[in-house]
Amino acid sequence: MDEKLDEGEKWETVIDKKTNSLSYKAKCCRPKNKPLKYLSTTVFEGCSPELLRDFYMDNNYRKQWDKTVIDHVQLQMNTTNGIEIGCTIKKFPLLTPREYVLAWRLWEGKDRTFYCFIKECEHPSAPRRKKYVRVGYFRSGWQIRKGKCLIYLSNSN
Repeated sequence: MDEKLDEGEKWETVIDKKTNSLSYKAKCCRPKNKPLKYLSTTVFEGCSPELLRDFYMDNNYRKQWDKTVIDHVQLQMNTTNGIEIGCTIKKFPLLTPREYVLAWRLWEGKDRTFYCFIKECEHPSAPRRKKYVRVGYFRSGWQIRKGKCLIYLSNSN
């Protein structure tokens, strides 16, 4: 999550955009015989790490602003170890809707830095449905940290 890329992997820039208060960069790697990889970095001005964490983790609010999200259901929350499980349905142009059953854990590190690791899983409350394509492999991680007057969100999957 610190943008250290494996040597020998070919990464191509997908997007690199900036405004006065936001910048977004995304890179993509298509390794042979391995899943596609993305690395994105978003820099926000005038935003606390806690506010961005709360925004990013609010799956119900995401349904309002993320036009790809059709539905999200929280399936389980373990207050002992902090692991949560949810099911999200996403619709992308020209594709059958995708169903993601994901487990994630969010934690705080040093200096108000937040981390999250997300992976696919199975859950008895989310049986497979024929009208969706179940995403079988998904790994993602992100870090939110305060920089010099800026907030960084690094996301890789």
